[in-house]
Amino acid sequence: MDIMKVTNYINEEEMIEDLQQILGGMIKRLSYIFDGPPIKSAPGQPPENGPWLFNMNLAKFAGENFEEPEAIDISNIPVTRLMKDLRHYGIDGICPRHEHLDDFVMNGEDFIQSVRGAALVDINNDIGAGNGKCAEVFDRALARWLMDHGQGLTFSQVARLAGLDERTVRNAASKSGKGRLRTYSQDGKTLVRSETAYAWLSSKRGFVPTAIVDDKGSSDPMDITNVNGFMKFLHWKRESLGINVEDLVKAVGHCRLNEDKWSLMENEGAEPNLHIIPALASALGVEESWLTEIVLRVFYPRQFDVMKKSESTA
Repeated sequence: MDIMKVTNYINEEEMIEDLQQILGGMIKRLSYIFDGPPIKSAPGQPPENGPWLFNMNLAKFAGENFEEPEAIDISNIPVTRLMKDLRHYGIDGICPRHEHLDDFVMNGEDFIQSVRGAALVDINNDIGAGNGKCAEVFDRALARWLMDHGQGLTFSQVARLAGLDERTVRNAASKSGKGRLRTYSQDGKTLVRSETAYAWLSSKRGFVPTAIVDDKGSSDPMDITNVNGFMKFLHWKRESLGINVEDLVKAVGHCRLNEDKWSLMENEGAEPNLHIIPALASALGVEESWLTEIVLRVFYPRQFDVMKKSESTA
């Protein structure tokens, strides 16, 4: 039996590089079907000068970069947006509230299955099917979707969400007493109930809970409960706004925040100073009260408790 090994964090650049190779390879594969080579003509007809199979000339899509998949511009096509959304969801745990999860997970599955299928029937050995980053992104998104929708998870799916190797998860299920990961059997498969998986994952450093974020970047503060989740939110929100660190710092004000401090907040989980919250909320386009509650909950639990007590007695 193959045991899944731990896979490191997949950033967007790595995934796009993989997607670039996949799409370039798919264009080449399809060109053999829809563009050529020429069909041998029937007896009595000029040889080797017949029409292309379907004469669609898919190479036009790639332009001069047809032979260089890495140079094809894929930035604005639907599958790129789909894979970015799946990465935000599966890896970073960020789910836009307006998204129909069922739809984009199913679309992701259709795309990944088509890639895997194309690799099986590859008619030209020099055409690669990517390095597996896109497939891993989808597998993690599917695992998260199953957990978020109350479905049973396999050992490998729990491992993906935990950032652990599958053997560690299997060992946890074989333990007795406290700390055991309880399982059940269904159709000959050993599965972990979603609520059991979530409780076990919550104690694992590599696990990022799902945060549901609406179009304005707001969400229930209860969705972001730890430093890791806050880091992912900052990264996702800045990317969704399409601004770089320099412009964000400028929007907040250099007297309140500099690029080094933001980098520490987004990449290493440094706590933000409370005095920058109003300006930071404005720059990110979220409500000040919402951001204040998250920062207090994650970084200043004593102040958070005091705030909640005062609200309950008011």
